[in-house]
Parts: sequence; structure tokens; C-alpha cells
Amino acid sequence: MDAEEAVVIIVATARVDSLSTLDEVYAELQKEDVKVSDKYHYSHPIKTKNKTVSLSLGRIWFNLLLPDDYPLIDEPVTKKVISKIMLDIINKYESDKISEIFSNLQKHIFKMTAIHPVTLSINEFILPDDIKKKKENLKQYSDDIVKFQEESSKISSDYLTHIKGSGIDKMIKSGSKGSVNDLNAFVIAKGPTIDIEDNVSKPITSSINDGFTPEEYYIAAKEARRLCYIKAKGTAEPGYLARRIVFANCNTTIGSKDCKTNKYLTITVDDKLFNRLQGRFYLNEDTNKLEEITPDTKIVGKTIKLRSPLYCKEKGDKICQTCYGKLYERLNTKYIGIFASSILNKIGVEYFSMKAKHKATQVSISEVDFTKDLLK
Repeated sequence: MDAEEAVVIIVATARVDSLSTLDEVYAELQKEDVKVSDKYHYSHPIKTKNKTVSLSLGRIWFNLLLPDDYPLIDEPVTKKVISKIMLDIINKYESDKISEIFSNLQKHIFKMTAIHPVTLSINEFILPDDIKKKKENLKQYSDDIVKFQEESSKISSDYLTHIKGSGIDKMIKSGSKGSVNDLNAFVIAKGPTIDIEDNVSKPITSSINDGFTPEEYYIAAKEARRLCYIKAKGTAEPGYLARRIVFANCNTTIGSKDCKTNKYLTITVDDKLFNRLQGRFYLNEDTNKLEEITPDTKIVGKTIKLRSPLYCKEKGDKICQTCYGKLYERLNTKYIGIFASSILNKIGVEYFSMKAKHKATQVSISEVDFTKDLLK
């Protein structure tokens, strides 16, 4: 190899200090010694106000996927964070722009998954000696279901700390897949199960990774039969109901600007409900005027009067824009009846049937103080 070839190889493998485009990010990821956690310099006229900041390669990549006028994201992007960002984008941009942003995100997320996938190593499922000892001690709680679950969850958390930075750790902490309870059932202990008649079994002290004894196998089989039943009933019936409701509501569309109804739905707003009320209208009793609910509206913890389709006075098969809210603008359709009806299938199948099927790796049991709960 002559001097000229050596220079070419050095230039091709040299690390870039500052990144400003997606192509530059992907070029860096092709290098063998580069990881998404490696720090690089990043500067942007709006996001950083032309100041140079140090960000991981992954965070630079994510910020480049967001609009130029969107604030800089410099935190781990978990499932909760990405949901918040997506809601914020929906509230800030027009429907065409929203579609463009989300399509671009989807395209590049798939691309990044192919270039830099999260991998699982067999070593992540081999317990160290101290965790094995704690696991053996679990058997003393086999007659106390609540205590068994508490102790096994603690061991799972200890084990997750032991494998910090691994593929399993990243998947669970990001919220993309699985939970500490899933890990618990897989490597620590399956724990109690529940059958089709809601009877709770004694704890299975073996993990899925260990393999079950004959008795444990048949105890676990009861749960499997229950899940097959839930899947069969929870998929067919909600789907049929959704189709019938689509037929019944297909003529329901958006009507005039405001039906001027003087009836309101009185609700108390918590954090979870607040996120679902974005774009709806409520009566501000201080000013006696209707106001749109935005991320900056201070109503969490308060009881408000909400404009609702329940009290809309629009004529015919229509709901006014004020009672419905601004969701129809984001959907870019006036056929809100078909949209609302189809959502029932998603709620029935995804949030009941499929959720029950996939999240039944371990029964959640806790002690209940009825007097305390009633007073609360």
C-alpha cells in the first residue's frame, strides 16, 4: 500500500467532529468504532441559537428528524416522551405538515433500526450467583402470594441494575417492549397465575427460562386457556360491534361553527384526562367566554364545564365544530361518525383483548384495605 492509499483510508475512517445533516449521521454510523451514544458537536440557528452543544449521535439524529422550528430535545426519548412530542406536534402544525413529519419519522426510525438494531445477548439471561441465591430464598414465600410477588419484583429490579446498558435494559426502560414483571417471569419466577374462572394459583417458583415442573406446567396451562378465550371473545365481538356502529353513524359529519348550546359536561380534569382534551372548548367562568384547551391551559385539578357532542343542538346528523373540538381539523375529514365508530374496534381489540393476551405474564396482586380505600 502506497502513501496515497493510506491517506485515503485515514480520511475515510476519520471521525467527524460536528454533524448537521442526516446523511452525515448515517455515514458516521457505518464506521465500526462509532456508537449512537458517542458525543458530537451540534449547532442549529433555531434549536441551539447558533451555539455549539455536545449531543450523542442518537440525539442529533432525532433532532434532525423534527421540524427546524421545534425545540431541541436533549433527554432520553422514551415511549412517554415520544407520545408527548407527537401530541405537541399535532397541536402546533397543520394536518399536511403533521403527516409529513410522522411519515419522515417512521421512515428513518425503520432505517435506524436496520443500521443500529438493539440486540439481546444470551449472557443477559444467565443469572449471577448473588441473584441466584436471592431467587432460591423466594421459595420460603410460596404460601404468601403478596410477599412472593414483592420479593420477586425486588430481585428483578436488582437484576436489571446488574445488566444496565444491555439490550433488555434499554427495551424495558424506553417503554418500547416489556416491563420488570416480564423480566421477572422470564428469569426469576413465573409467580401466581389466574384461570378462566378468576381463581389465583399458588406461585410458580420456576421461571420460563428454567422450565416448569409437570405440576407447574399444568398450572400455567390454565392461564393459557383463559387467554385463548379472551382472544376469541375479545376480538370477534368488538369487531362486529364496531362495524354495526360504523353503519349507524356513517352520516354523522361536522356542521356549523357553533350551535350556541348552553348545556355543558361538568368534569374534573387530571393529568391523564388533560392530554385527551387538547383542542376541545370549555367555559372559562372567570371571563364567561369559551376558550380552547391548549397545552398551556391551567385546568389540571379543576372542575370545568366542557362543550360536548352530548349536548350539541346542531340539526340533522351533524355536530357543530365547537362541541366536537378541533380534532376534525387534524384528521382532515368531516366524516367524524365513521372515525369515532372505528375507534371502538381499536379500544375493544387492542386495549382489551390484545393487551390482556400480551400482558398476562404475571398476575398483579396486592393487599387491600377496604376501609381506607372507601374513605379515600
